[in-house]
Amino acid sequence: MCGTDLFHGEYCFRLGNGDVGGDPALMVNWLKRNGHLRVAVVSPWSPIGEEYFRYFRQESRRLGVSIAAVEAVSAVTTTDELAAKLATLRDANADALAWLGYGGLVVSGAVRQALEKLDWDPPRIMTTAFMQYIWGFEKLEGWVGIDQWCPENPRMHRFRERFAARYGEDPWMWPNAIPVLAFDTARVLAEATFRAPVPASG
Repeated sequence: MCGTDLFHGEYCFRLGNGDVGGDPALMVNWLKRNGHLRVAVVSPWSPIGEEYFRYFRQESRRLGVSIAAVEAVSAVTTTDELAAKLATLRDANADALAWLGYGGLVVSGAVRQALEKLDWDPPRIMTTAFMQYIWGFEKLEGWVGIDQWCPENPRMHRFRERFAARYGEDPWMWPNAIPVLAFDTARVLAEATFRAPVPASG
C-alpha cells in the first residue's frame, strides 16, 4: 500500500489507498464538470506531492483546465504562512482550489483557519486525504473529496451488518471508509498471494 506509481516489479504489485494517478484524474474531471476551468493548486514539498502534481498537470492539459497558480507547503507550515500562500492563490483569480497532498494541515485545522482569515470560500477539492474527515467534519467543511463513505452504497451496509453480527459491535468510528478499505485491501492481498506463482528455485 505505497503511495506511488513507481513501485513495481516482477514479484510485486501495488494497491494504493487512493492513487497518485487516479486521484488527479477524478479531481480534474470534477473541476471540468462543474465549470471550474481556472484552478489554484496547493502542492506539498514531498515525493507524493510531486507525483500528484505531475498527473494533475497531465489531466488538466487533457481536459482544458488551466492552472492559475501553484503554492507549495510542508507539514510544518504555520497557519499564517498558509494564509499568505492561499492569498497568493486567491489573487491569481482562480475559480477553484485543489489540494494535492496529505491531510495533516487539514486535520490540524490550519487550512480552515487560513481560509477563514482570508474570508475566502472557493469551490475546492482534495485527494484521498479527504478520508481524514473522521477526525472532524467541521475541519473539512466546504471541501469535496474522494475515497469517502457513501451512504447510498449497499455494500457498505452489508459490510457493517456482517461485522456487527460477528463481533457484536459496529466497526471502528462507524460510519467511515477506513474499515471497508482495510477489509477490501486484506481480501485483495490474500487473493493475490493465493494466485501468485511460486518463484523457481535456482
